[in-house]
Amino acid sequence: MVISPIIAFPYIIRGVYYQKKGAYVLFALFWGVIAYLSLPVADLFRHSGYYEDMQTDDIANVMLLSGGIENSVIPFAYYIMKTYGIPFDFLRLFQAFISIGLLTRIFLSKMKEKTYLLGRKDFLLRYIVLFLFFDFLYTIEGVRYGFGLCFLLYAYHEIFDRDSYIRGLLFAFVGTLIHGSLGPFFVISLILYKLNIGKRNVLIYGIIGILLINVIFLLINIVFPLLANSYFYESTEKGDSYSNLTLIGLTIQILLKLPILIFVYIYYKYGNNSQKWCRLFGVWLLISISSVPVMVLFQRSSWVLMAIGPFMFYSIEMNASTPWFLLKRIVLCGAFFTLINIFHNHDMIMNSNYHRLALPLPIILSQQYERDWLLQHVDGNDIIKPNNTFE
Repeated sequence: MVISPIIAFPYIIRGVYYQKKGAYVLFALFWGVIAYLSLPVADLFRHSGYYEDMQTDDIANVMLLSGGIENSVIPFAYYIMKTYGIPFDFLRLFQAFISIGLLTRIFLSKMKEKTYLLGRKDFLLRYIVLFLFFDFLYTIEGVRYGFGLCFLLYAYHEIFDRDSYIRGLLFAFVGTLIHGSLGPFFVISLILYKLNIGKRNVLIYGIIGILLINVIFLLINIVFPLLANSYFYESTEKGDSYSNLTLIGLTIQILLKLPILIFVYIYYKYGNNSQKWCRLFGVWLLISISSVPVMVLFQRSSWVLMAIGPFMFYSIEMNASTPWFLLKRIVLCGAFFTLINIFHNHDMIMNSNYHRLALPLPIILSQQYERDWLLQHVDGNDIIKPNNTFE
């Protein structure tokens, strides 16, 4: 890894194949380096500006940037990094490393009972499935939600797999401090989980939820127009509104959501509400359907749904026999999602400094995206000057 991450990658995969613990750490570190080298666009570009403009002479600037205790982790990280002169790019490396690490810990825990029943190839395929369906590119384009989502998933793991509500609530609290929207999502999901809504009723309640969401936001728009504009409708400027999508953009968004259907099929065909992750998947399916009218909510809830899907599948496998072809179909759907996602983010990928993966790790970490260079090449969501020179 030190000599060259790209040269080390096949050996890392070989280590994962043989289930070596150190290989999982290096796998997480490799994706941390990928995040480090990715061109800051969209939210990442804006947050790099927040980091550069942050004043370290007053801790109150942290709370001002976060808007309150929720969302405060990342601004506080900026404050610490800026104080000690740590470049912004290292935050992305750390976030990706921790995110992959948390997902891996959940995976290994769930696979523990099946390790001796699965061949190495089958084990590796299931590990690959986990990351085919986790939107890593969206995670590194943003700064908070994908990172916080991994803490939310780990909170569910502590509650449902380990029966540890205290640790689960702690991880959910940290996730909320990273991204404030995860707190309400977590509370709502636990309430719906306790209600134990049957599979047949999920779609019915989801349609009712769509109607309720429309009524609620109509009332918010009438009674609290500033609140509505400050969160849900200002997202039009960020591209998080249906009205802002072109026909091609809408098609891509639909294609990105289609792979979820394989898990919906598994849920209805093989799932049982007595299985905790299965019931949790049903909860998030209901939340996702209800969120369809508001694009920003639908994107976030469907992301959680897709991330839960593999864990639901692993849980069902432990309690019921599933045909071999089902795993193949899951891999194909995951590969489809990954390919569409790569196409969707091809500008960012083509203009990132991934060619540096061939260099020694110390050299990679000694180079960052300079602010002046970014301002010349990136304008928010758009790349205005291609990185053809590999500066």
